[in-house]
Amino acid sequence: MTERDTVMRIFSHGEELLEVLRRGRRFTEELLAENERLRFQVVKVESEKIQLQNTLESEVSASRQESLQLRRRVEHLEKRFEEVEAENHDFALRYAEVSQENENLANLYVASYRLHSTLDPSEVTEIICEIMVDLVGADEFGLLMMDERNNELTPIRVEGQVKDYPPHILVGEGVMGQAVREGRALYQDDPALEPPLAVIPLQIKGHSVGALVIMRMLHGKRQFSAIAKELLGLLAGHAATALMSSRLYSAVDRKLKTIEGFMELIKTGPRAEAAPELKRVR
Repeated sequence: MTERDTVMRIFSHGEELLEVLRRGRRFTEELLAENERLRFQVVKVESEKIQLQNTLESEVSASRQESLQLRRRVEHLEKRFEEVEAENHDFALRYAEVSQENENLANLYVASYRLHSTLDPSEVTEIICEIMVDLVGADEFGLLMMDERNNELTPIRVEGQVKDYPPHILVGEGVMGQAVREGRALYQDDPALEPPLAVIPLQIKGHSVGALVIMRMLHGKRQFSAIAKELLGLLAGHAATALMSSRLYSAVDRKLKTIEGFMELIKTGPRAEAAPELKRVR
């Protein structure tokens, strides 16, 4: 082989080597470009991931905030519902109380009409006793009237034990006399205290004329509600007027009958004495 052939062969191998190097370069450049593209894709994906993560965190925070607000709203609604339920319960109780009060007032109106429909003291006393049992629920009670001559309270009707009432109930002394003197109703709700449970003065224009005394209530009851106290106050006013009216009418009626009888004696007396004289004159 000649030197020329050797050079040509080396040159041929050099061209092949250069071609291999060029291909390697292009492959390397393609790899670098692909690596750059992939790196860009990774950065893009990471950025999207971070953005998505931030969005998710923001949405989760908003959801938590909304959930907290909803929870607070639910708690507020539940609390308001409990308050409304309690108010409805109070309204129901108040409605029942008002209905009971209206019924008691209606019954008291009927009872007061009955009280003022008669001027017989015994009938008035009997009606008062019926009211005490039916409307007030009293089991043992007494009706006392004032004796102005000796300033004492005298029982005119007692339902229960007569021994519960002292022989002389002076106005201003003892539980009964003190309540009558002060003109204020007395209610003893303490179980440790001895009867009477209540003393309600009978007054006309601020002047005491007697008292209603309750020694024992039905079913062992000791507490008096506001409605019961108001009912007893109204009853005391009507009872005082009815009793005094009937007693005055009875006294006036007796006096009138006495005067009529006396007038009849005056009219008939002289005639009876004059008749014999006329006969003698004739």
